[in-house]
Amino acid sequence: MTILIRSEGAKLFLKLPTRLLLNRATASITLRALKKKNIDVELSPQDIRKLVKSIRSCKKQYRKMELVRVESANGDKVIVKL
Repeated sequence: MTILIRSEGAKLFLKLPTRLLLNRATASITLRALKKKNIDVELSPQDIRKLVKSIRSCKKQYRKMELVRVESANGDKVIVKL
C-alpha cells in the first residue's frame, strides 16, 4: 500500500506492506478501538476477515489501484494506492 501526502513545502511518501496493515490482529485491534470510541460497527470479526481476504486478492489483480484521492483548494493532496 502506498500513501502519498503533498502539501505546500512538504512531501511525504510511505510504502507499507499490505500484509502488515491487513491481517487478523489489525482487524481485531481496529474493532476494539471503534467499540471504545462508541462507534457502532455492524461487522463481525468473520466479516472483517472476509473483507481483508478480498482486499488482498484485489491487490494481486489490480496493482496500484487508487483507493483514495483527495485534493484541497489550496493544492494539498492525499493519495492512497493499493
